[in-house]
Amino acid sequence: MNETRQLLKHGRGNVDVDVRATHNESTWRTKAARTFRLERERKAKVPWNAFTQRAPYSAAAASVFGAGNCGEHTSTTSVYHSRRLAPHEEVHYVSAPAVGHTWAEGRVPAAPVAEQSERTVVMDAWAAGPAVLASDARFAKRRAGLETTLHFNAETGRDARIAANDLVLEARSAGPAEIARRVQSEAGLTARFAAFIDSVLPSGIGHWREQHVLDGNFSQRVKGKLAAPADRAQILGLAVRVAEQLGVPPQQRSAEAQRIVEAAHAMLPDR
Repeated sequence: MNETRQLLKHGRGNVDVDVRATHNESTWRTKAARTFRLERERKAKVPWNAFTQRAPYSAAAASVFGAGNCGEHTSTTSVYHSRRLAPHEEVHYVSAPAVGHTWAEGRVPAAPVAEQSERTVVMDAWAAGPAVLASDARFAKRRAGLETTLHFNAETGRDARIAANDLVLEARSAGPAEIARRVQSEAGLTARFAAFIDSVLPSGIGHWREQHVLDGNFSQRVKGKLAAPADRAQILGLAVRVAEQLGVPPQQRSAEAQRIVEAAHAMLPDR
């Protein structure tokens, strides 16, 4: 997930904070990435419904142009996380049509159905926050209506990564000037006028406010637990164990435990 955010360093093309922070460049880069992807898919005659074949094109284009919406973030995570899969694991490209959002999930297909939500890890690089269990995630908590568009295992993921890396090399071989030209071509008069309108609206035209990956109710429960005086000793004890597992020397664990608790609190959304 962090790798995806680093590759797509110019941000999200449809989230208000990123659009404004980059003066709309994240939007133009996202559009340039999609134009490039479509060109390469048509050249390779990839069928529109061959989603497994299309994912490397999306990941490569987003990586080259450094931006994307939730779809590009999901493709990039799905393709590149596959290198970390154990033989019994899969990474899924998941969509929630009811809310118009997508994300990646790490799954263990052989796990019992009743345990899936506790064994499924949501990796939503587009949203704010870390990787979390599906049962704690804002969009993934309600499993009804979710769809898997594609999935990779360790073997098929390797093929996808090779395809994506080949496309990245092809795009970059044209040089940075060509990348810049493509981005600028998306920033025409109409696009700049739309950007001006965006700047005077609370969240822009069709833009999302930044979403946190964690479910709000879960976040509030955890905040209450962290703030409760009666639970403080137990929480610090758990944090000391975490520090121990991280290899912190015994004499430094108490201080590090406090920082771990503070970091956990900082990861929770305000709302």
